[in-house]
Amino acid sequence: MESTILPKVDEVSIGTLAETFWDAPYQGPAFAISFGVPQDKSGKTLEILSEIARKKRTPGIFAMRFIKKSEATLSFARFDKTCMIEIDGVLWNEKKNLGSLNGLSREMMVTLHKNNIPFTLHWGKNADWEFVGDDWVEPTLADYMYKEDAKTWRSYRSSLLSADMQKLFSNRFLKECGLDATELVDNPADLIASLI
Repeated sequence: MESTILPKVDEVSIGTLAETFWDAPYQGPAFAISFGVPQDKSGKTLEILSEIARKKRTPGIFAMRFIKKSEATLSFARFDKTCMIEIDGVLWNEKKNLGSLNGLSREMMVTLHKNNIPFTLHWGKNADWEFVGDDWVEPTLADYMYKEDAKTWRSYRSSLLSADMQKLFSNRFLKECGLDATELVDNPADLIASLI
């Protein structure tokens, strides 16, 4: 891929979206994993994740982008300066001894945890959303990534929706993330107005 697609490191490139990403019309099974990490941990994170990808012979490419912190309760841009490390590639045949996509994301999460690198995952990308490390204190991946903010989000949800509505507006993804709790929390009556 380096010799056929990627520009030289010092190459200046200006163009429209279509002109810049002319090589992006791939059709077929693909994957995308994206970790958000604090900017000051981005170099170490890239080194760690690249080593795992090389070891696993992952057919993909890495990109880094830097974004400002968001005030959204469960934003993956939760660090003052967030570096999104994105791994995009061609989905492989798991029977070829390359392991599974969920196995890859689990290994990456465990290794970041062992290296004391806090992270978030992009909500719209691939990940093993049900994963919780053996030595993690938190009960769900969302609790691990967002700490008290995950509890706050569930509390807001329970204030907006009755128990029956929480069940109705639930899905597999919310269950996998541990965000589907159907508890009722006694929040202030003016909670909605206070958030505006």
